[in-house]
Amino acid sequence: MEGRYVVRHGNDWASTRAGAARVSKVFKTQAEAIAYTRPIAREEGVELRIQDRHGQFRECDSHGHDPRSIRG
Repeated sequence: MEGRYVVRHGNDWASTRAGAARVSKVFKTQAEAIAYTRPIAREEGVELRIQDRHGQFRECDSHGHDPRSIRG
Protein backbone atom coordinates (compact mmCIF):
# COMPACT_ATOMS: atom_id res chain seq x y z
CA MET A 1 0.00 0.00 0.00
CA GLU A 2 1.36 3.39 -0.96
CA GLY A 3 1.36 6.05 1.66
CA ARG A 4 3.22 8.23 4.08
CA TYR A 5 3.63 7.54 7.77
CA VAL A 6 4.47 9.45 10.94
CA VAL A 7 6.02 6.95 13.35
CA ARG A 8 8.00 6.74 16.59
CA HIS A 9 11.74 6.74 16.04
CA GLY A 10 13.41 6.13 19.38
CA ASN A 11 12.48 9.16 21.50
CA ASP A 12 11.71 11.19 18.38
CA TRP A 13 9.22 11.08 15.51
CA ALA A 14 9.90 10.32 11.87
CA SER A 15 8.34 10.78 8.47
CA THR A 16 8.63 7.77 6.20
CA ARG A 17 7.23 6.32 3.00
CA ALA A 18 5.42 2.99 2.97
CA GLY A 19 7.88 0.18 2.32
CA ALA A 20 10.97 2.35 2.74
CA ALA A 21 13.99 0.85 4.48
CA ARG A 22 14.91 4.19 6.08
CA VAL A 23 13.00 7.16 7.42
CA SER A 24 12.85 10.35 5.36
CA LYS A 25 13.35 12.84 8.18
CA VAL A 26 13.42 12.83 12.01
CA PHE A 27 11.73 15.41 14.27
CA LYS A 28 11.68 16.13 18.00
CA THR A 29 7.86 16.34 18.13
CA GLN A 30 4.99 14.50 16.50
CA ALA A 31 3.42 17.82 15.48
CA GLU A 32 6.54 18.77 13.50
CA ALA A 33 6.54 15.38 11.77
CA ILE A 34 2.85 15.71 10.87
CA ALA A 35 3.31 19.27 9.59
CA TYR A 36 6.12 18.06 7.33
CA THR A 37 4.45 14.84 6.12
CA ARG A 38 0.82 15.92 5.54
CA PRO A 39 1.56 18.25 2.58
CA ILE A 40 3.71 15.56 0.96
CA ALA A 41 0.91 12.98 1.26
CA ARG A 42 -1.58 15.51 -0.12
CA GLU A 43 0.68 16.36 -3.08
CA GLU A 44 1.34 12.67 -3.85
CA GLY A 45 -2.37 11.81 -3.43
CA VAL A 46 -1.64 9.05 -0.91
CA GLU A 47 -2.83 8.08 2.54
CA LEU A 48 -1.24 9.56 5.68
CA ARG A 49 -1.16 7.30 8.74
CA ILE A 50 -0.14 8.66 12.14
CA GLN A 51 1.15 6.41 14.91
CA ASP A 52 0.63 7.14 18.61
CA ARG A 53 3.40 6.84 21.18
CA HIS A 54 2.41 3.22 21.88
CA GLY A 55 2.85 2.11 18.27
CA GLN A 56 -0.85 2.00 17.33
CA PHE A 57 -2.11 4.00 14.36
CA ARG A 58 -4.42 6.64 15.76
CA GLU A 59 -5.28 8.66 12.69
CA CYS A 60 -5.55 8.15 8.95
CA ASP A 61 -6.09 10.79 6.24
CA SER A 62 -6.85 9.73 2.70
CA HIS A 63 -5.56 12.19 0.12
CA GLY A 64 -5.98 9.99 -2.91
CA HIS A 65 -8.56 7.72 -4.42
CA ASP A 66 -10.79 6.39 -1.67
CA PRO A 67 -12.37 3.08 -2.78
CA ARG A 68 -15.20 3.45 -0.27
CA SER A 69 -18.40 4.93 -1.67
CA ILE A 70 -19.91 7.66 0.49
CA ARG A 71 -23.05 7.94 -1.62
CA GLY A 72 -26.19 6.43 -0.24
